[in-house]
Amino acid sequence: MTTRTTIAMLLAVGTFLALAGAAEATVTDVGLYRLGEDDAGAVAGGLGNNPTTAAVGTNATRYGDPTYSANTPGAASTLSMDFDDVGDHYRAPVYDLGTNNWGMEAWVYSTDAGNNGWAFSNGRHLIGQFFGNFKWHRNGQGDVANVPVAPNAWHHMALVRDGGTLTAYFDGVPVTTTNRTDTWDWGFAIGARPGGDELWEGQVDHVRLFTFAPGQFNPATDLTLDMSGGSPPPPVTVVADLGQDYQSAALGETSGTINGNAGIPDTAGTGSWDYLQADSGGANESLLTYRASPGNSGNPGYGGAAGGSEHGYFMPALSDDKLFNDGVTSPPDAVNVHPGNEEPREVIARWTAGQAGDMNVAGYFQDVAPTQTGIAYAVRLNGVAQLSGSTAGNVPFDLDVTVAIGDTIDFVVGPNGTFYADESWIKATITTEQQPIPEPATMGAVGLAVAGLGGYIRRRRKA
Repeated sequence: MTTRTTIAMLLAVGTFLALAGAAEATVTDVGLYRLGEDDAGAVAGGLGNNPTTAAVGTNATRYGDPTYSANTPGAASTLSMDFDDVGDHYRAPVYDLGTNNWGMEAWVYSTDAGNNGWAFSNGRHLIGQFFGNFKWHRNGQGDVANVPVAPNAWHHMALVRDGGTLTAYFDGVPVTTTNRTDTWDWGFAIGARPGGDELWEGQVDHVRLFTFAPGQFNPATDLTLDMSGGSPPPPVTVVADLGQDYQSAALGETSGTINGNAGIPDTAGTGSWDYLQADSGGANESLLTYRASPGNSGNPGYGGAAGGSEHGYFMPALSDDKLFNDGVTSPPDAVNVHPGNEEPREVIARWTAGQAGDMNVAGYFQDVAPTQTGIAYAVRLNGVAQLSGSTAGNVPFDLDVTVAIGDTIDFVVGPNGTFYADESWIKATITTEQQPIPEPATMGAVGLAVAGLGGYIRRRRKA
C-alpha cells in the first residue's frame, strides 16, 4: 500500500524534504493487458475482441477463438481470457525493454498439467509450462527456472531484470537468478510463443510489462501480487514523454530546428514542449539538432554562430544519437544535452500543461561521462525547484504533482562549474495518477498553499 504526503511549496520546503523517506520505485508500465476490462462489450463466454485493447501499449491481434472467462485471480479483475491449445492466442509487436531494470508478469491458470505451451512471451523471454513444470525460459540460452505444475489454480509468474540479474518469481517468491542476456528480436504474444506456436491451455490475466529506476525494484510493491481488492484502478495514461515526443516531432526534420523549437506537441496532444537555454539574461529559445554530432560551431544546436569558437551550450535534444563523436549513444527514450561551462547557463526542457489534474513525473538525470564536478540538475514546477542538486552519476526522480492548464514543469541540466558537463541524459515521463491523493491530516503552517504558484508537489512514501 502506498500513501502520499502533500508538501506545499513554501520557502522552507527544503526543511521538510527529509520527511519523504525512501522513495518508492519509479515504475513505468510499458504494456498492460487486462484481457476484458478494457474491451468494449466483453462478457464471460463471449469471443475475445479483435484486437484486445491494451490499457497501456499496443492493442493485440486475435488468432483463433479465445473467449472471455469469469474465472479470475481475484475481485480486482472481472474477466480473464481463456485459451485452448488449438490456435488461440494474441500477438503484438515486441516490447523492447532495454538491457536492464525491466519486468514482465502475468496471472496464469493451467487447466492441463500435461500442456506444453506459453502463457505469454516477449522477445525471447517466455513464461508458461513444459514437461510438467511451470517454466521461465530464455530462448537460445535455456531455462531460467522450473517449478512443478499446480493446475486448476491461479499463480503469479514474473521475470525481472534488476541490476543486471534476471530473477524468476513464482507467487511473489524468487525462484532462481541468472545472468542470461536480453534480446528483443521476436514479437509479443499472449497464449503462445511470439510466432504463434506452442500454445497455452487455460486462462491468463493481467499481462504487464514495465521498467523501473535503477536499484529501486521491490517485488512486494512493484509486482501485481494482490488481486483481491475491489475494482481495478484505471490505467495510467502517458500525457508527455520527453524523449518520445521529441523524436516524434523530429523525424523527417533536416534543418536542425523543429517548429522553431516552440510548442512541440506532447503525447496527449493537449500540452507542449519547449527547449530553452537560460543565462543571466533570462530564458531564450535555442536551436536543436537531430541525429547529428555537433562537431563545429556552425552546426545548429552546437551553440555559437558559424565560424565562431564557442562550445555548445544549447539543447541539441538528440533523442537517439550521440552528442559528440565519443561513441556514447543516448537511450531512445531520453534526450542528450550539453549546457557548456559558463554559469549560470542551463539547458531546459519545459513542459506546459494542456490539461489539469494529478500527475506523476518520473525519470532520471544521467551524467554519462562524469569528470570533475559532474552536472547540476533540477526539476522545477512553475519556476520553483522541487528537486535539485549535482551528480556525477544517475539520479532517478518520482514526483507527484497537481497542475492547472498553463503550469510548467522544467527539467534542467547545468554545468556545475566545469566544462566537462557534456553528454548528459534526461528521461522524463508525465502520466496521470491512478487514484486521488489525500491531503495530509495536519502539517501546520506548511499545509498552507502559496498564492499564485498554481501547482503543488507530493512525494511518495511507503506505508
